[in-house]
Amino acid sequence: MEDYSLKIRQRLDRESKYRSNLFCRGYLITDAQLDDTKGYPFYGAWKCVKTEAYSVFVHPEANVFLCEKDGAQAVLIGHAYDPETGEIDEDRILGRILDAASRGDDDRNAAIDTLTGIFVLFIFRGGRFWATQDCSGQKMLYYGKVSGKVVLTSIPQLAGDVFGLEWDADIKRLRSTKGYRRGSGFLPGNLSPYRELTRLGANMALCFDGEGFDVLRIYPVRQRREFVTDEEKAWGVEELYRLFSKNIELAVKKWPRAGLSLTGGVDSKTTFACAKAHYNDLFVYSFSSKPSESLDAEAAAKICGAVGVEHHLLTIPEDAEQIEDYDFLRNVIEHSTSHLCKLHPNEIRKYITLRNTLDLDVEIKSDVSEIGRAYTTRKYYRVKMPRVLAPRHFTIGQGRYFFEPWARGFADRAYASFMEETGLTDDILGYSMHDLAYWEVRTSAWAATSLSSQEYIHEITVPYNNRRLMDIFLSFPVEDRLRDLPHKRLMERGNSTVANLDCSVKDTYFGKKRMLLETAYYYYATRLNTLGRK
Repeated sequence: MEDYSLKIRQRLDRESKYRSNLFCRGYLITDAQLDDTKGYPFYGAWKCVKTEAYSVFVHPEANVFLCEKDGAQAVLIGHAYDPETGEIDEDRILGRILDAASRGDDDRNAAIDTLTGIFVLFIFRGGRFWATQDCSGQKMLYYGKVSGKVVLTSIPQLAGDVFGLEWDADIKRLRSTKGYRRGSGFLPGNLSPYRELTRLGANMALCFDGEGFDVLRIYPVRQRREFVTDEEKAWGVEELYRLFSKNIELAVKKWPRAGLSLTGGVDSKTTFACAKAHYNDLFVYSFSSKPSESLDAEAAAKICGAVGVEHHLLTIPEDAEQIEDYDFLRNVIEHSTSHLCKLHPNEIRKYITLRNTLDLDVEIKSDVSEIGRAYTTRKYYRVKMPRVLAPRHFTIGQGRYFFEPWARGFADRAYASFMEETGLTDDILGYSMHDLAYWEVRTSAWAATSLSSQEYIHEITVPYNNRRLMDIFLSFPVEDRLRDLPHKRLMERGNSTVANLDCSVKDTYFGKKRMLLETAYYYYATRLNTLGRK
């Protein structure tokens, strides 16, 4: 990775054209004194906010907000809005959070639970602080100490470049395995490429007392409710619609040029259906950079046509040679994701093309929705996974380590440590371990890394990314969620024409061939040694 850093730095030192393309919408917080913020990677363009003890460096295309009250300083990086109050101003949101924090931890956490957005939040009191992320940890937070100084960042490679860190030898070895490359492109447990940094996951808070770090669970904290009667389920659908449609309303209000990327999938169609009141305010589009996206684009065009909404098809060049500076920009994008996320050539072409041609303030995406669709149970429905998962079950979802016992054991140990730190060793207060595993591992690690790569294009907001909303989805019986009934009823509530339209694209994630391979690997991996318990 040092070679990547050097080559990128050498060109950016010579030319200013692509400096803002590096580490898009990232941040770095430290109490260390940085000698040269005019040079790589900041080039004097990053925003800098000062707290009593820390410097907060934020990419020029990212948002940062600071609010001070009664000796506390709250910093929010990213964006947030509140469907319960209708508030879209982050300064006022921070003020309310500080007011709630003065009343106690429970009030503070409850105020954060209502927020939608992609953000990381810090409350500083001198050198001490408390921090957490958005509902699913899409704005990532890596933390640690370098030479005794606190370092907090969304992009480990950013900290690595600034502080001259070296990749951990075991992480290098893991990343070089075939199993890692066959997997989803994220590290096991709470690991980062550097020994000095650790990843915080969704539903957690990070506390620093001036000496050491502590990780605390902030959700769930009360017994899960389950909708049993038709009346309870009907109420749940109405609550989902109230919050979800309000989120879209607030997004349109917050960003004048909002786009909605539409596919033929359940998640995307539900978002589009609930945006009915704002069709005239949205730029609805799809793109085509590979065959499966072409099918989605065709479905999206049909859906839009059925309700009289203009659909825009954005075509991505098939040949990288048609894109100026493709090889250099590919290196910049991969470097900005810390070389962890597996990005295919069509994705790189798409990111570069859309950054250069798509003039939007924000993209409304339908990520995170899978948490409510019981994805872990759905994926391994045929094998009937045990209720209580072992580290090996987490490893199965992270890599495909055929005949690579060292890598499999390394991942098992990382997940065993992660499970102990987060308390994710069984169901929690009636919330399925399967659901929490998908939420706090798959979504918080892989999906968040993927979203950070997409932020190369423009700002992204996710109306599903609200803890109160997700809690309602998880209140439906798993049998209903496996049949997508909450989503289908929410879609029907939003726009019955969209819901009843015979137009959908099957999720390739659950294709017959893939499911057979996933099942075969599951049986292979779970019949080796002790499922990672030792």
